[in-house]
Amino acid sequence: MVEKRTKSREISTQIITITYKYNGDNIAEQVVSSDFEEDGMKGSYTVKTTFDKYDTKSYNPYYKSFEGGAITSSKNLPLETTSVSSMIIKDYPPFTFTVKCEYSYTLEKNYPTEIRTFILDDDGESEEYTTFIEYKK
Repeated sequence: MVEKRTKSREISTQIITITYKYNGDNIAEQVVSSDFEEDGMKGSYTVKTTFDKYDTKSYNPYYKSFEGGAITSSKNLPLETTSVSSMIIKDYPPFTFTVKCEYSYTLEKNYPTEIRTFILDDDGESEEYTTFIEYKK
């Protein structure tokens, strides 16, 4: 006996918009917003990230910010960011979440080789991790 199962699923759609505001050569704010529909459920979300503080002592033209599939650059490395996420799904109450990140770096010839990240969310939960970066010549 051969049994064949299929799952019926409505086609999903999602439209994402990313906007940036700059303060001189540095990103000051990034807003990622989306309207989506999946399996008959409609909703939207917005993630607003403010780049609250930069390392103004060092010029680093190589820093890239990667969010939502877009890459943009800043003159200096960010030291603090605050992200506020809001989500609205039809028939459910709105949800908002805030996360603050603090960064420190180890640089080698203006390139970050280690990025240490401290994350604090609005529930008081914290997390720390280090990203190690190797460059190919």
